Amino acid sequence: MKHFPILVLGFLLLISCSDKSERKNQVKKIESNSTSNEIDNEINITAKFNWFELLNDKPYSLEFEKESGEAIYFEDCSINNFDFVVKLKEAETSEFNKGWGTDLKLQGKWFNITYIKNKQPKKLNDSISLYVIKKVTLDTTVREIEDINTKEVFSVRAKFIKFWLGDTEHYSFEKESGEIISFNGSEVENFDFGIELDASKTNDLNQGWGSNSKLQGKWFKLTYFYKEQQLYIDGPMGTVRIINKAILD
Repeated sequence: MKHFPILVLGFLLLISCSDKSERKNQVKKIESNSTSNEIDNEINITAKFNWFELLNDKPYSLEFEKESGEAIYFEDCSINNFDFVVKLKEAETSEFNKGWGTDLKLQGKWFNITYIKNKQPKKLNDSISLYVIKKVTLDTTVREIEDINTKEVFSVRAKFIKFWLGDTEHYSFEKESGEIISFNGSEVENFDFGIELDASKTNDLNQGWGSNSKLQGKWFKLTYFYKEQQLYIDGPMGTVRIINKAILD
């Protein structure tokens, strides 16, 4: 009978410890589920496709620009029939691009993007987390019109001289004063200043692209804006001129 209280006490302690252990497991499960839900939450943004980065000579990440102007990076993907990075022709391949380039029809366009954060995200340059795109759709034309209205636009009357594709796009025009003005991009859809050449005319120098001879020597009323972008593939950032509109004069 003397041992009875000790046995009872031991039994109660055992139940108490078991209870605590079970409660701890429940807390851990709740914390785990909470973390999982937080990571798997889908986030929606509107962003503009700018560029991509390679790793081991293959597409690795995509760079977009949010409406605030802040850059956001995603894992490379092909989704909803959008291939942001495409394989270039052999004539366009160089030691810089390793045979890869942006789809020019998508570059500079705005998209509605749904993405998630991974528990252990891939990193760009060992520091920038890459998010994962789950859904993407092209933004409406209204968004593009708003863009044009919000950026400062300049105008000039100039004669088209030449287009060439080197380390980036080059559009050369001559002002009425005789001064040459150059651009590093064009959003114009009604005129192709640069055209793809026949295989017989393609070489390492022109990379398969040349001037549209039908437009050379013609005068245009151009509107353009300044943009911060890479000056050339894998090069530093800089300010360039982008043609916005072109009207044959």
